Amino acid sequence: MNNKIEDLFKISPKYRSRQKRQGTMMDNDGRRMSPLARVVYEKAVIAYKKKHYEQAGNLFKMLLDKKIPSSVCAYFGAICFMKLGQLSTARTYFEKTIALKKNYYHAMYAHIFLGYLAIKDNNLPEALEWLELPVKNDFESPLPYSFMGYIMEKQKNYTLAQKYYKQSLARDPENPSFKNNLAFTYLAANENLDEAETLIKQAVKKDSHNPAYLHSWGWFFFIKRKFKEALKALSYAASFTKDYVIVRDLNIVKQKLKDS
Repeated sequence: MNNKIEDLFKISPKYRSRQKRQGTMMDNDGRRMSPLARVVYEKAVIAYKKKHYEQAGNLFKMLLDKKIPSSVCAYFGAICFMKLGQLSTARTYFEKTIALKKNYYHAMYAHIFLGYLAIKDNNLPEALEWLELPVKNDFESPLPYSFMGYIMEKQKNYTLAQKYYKQSLARDPENPSFKNNLAFTYLAANENLDEAETLIKQAVKKDSHNPAYLHSWGWFFFIKRKFKEALKALSYAASFTKDYVIVRDLNIVKQKLKDS
């Protein structure tokens, strides 16, 4: 496993442009509120868009405490609290988003983020439960498939990991992180190495300083028994991070060169 959980969130700018409707939903939801609530809501929206997450989260919470049944308040309030590291509160509001049954789009994302939070807690069975519905519904976002691939990879089920990583890549084809994820499962299973090489090259071309991509590149060379090239790539990866797996694999290559 050479990816941090947060890397699974990375989506390409091209895909991100398709998510603008979230902002439209945010702007429209206030029109259904009373004049006083709308003032509070509009302040929350402005604060959120300025990334003032503490202020926005408290304002969304204020509206929800007044029994205003807004899935937008619940969903974006949850995002605010997640950004602030208040994960227990974030979970509560994601669950409220689902319970309100007001907005399919937000409910699916709430399932996805609850899956992510379960992964962070290393509670993979719970993560699978939350991610089941978005995957079953063939939801448009690449994220649930990326998370499912991560879980399968951790369980060393590389066949299923590849299936889910391919689905995430199909939804965001230019994403270098998704390309690297798929390539690394090929390396772990020691199969489809030509395709793995192509995917890693594309990822490294997008970001030549990303330690996860460089790690995959180095391990590809190791499998090909090109130990000097592996040493160069892994040493470069290790210059950006002290990640245990990268350092471990670098030491494996060094020992291999010493023994040869």
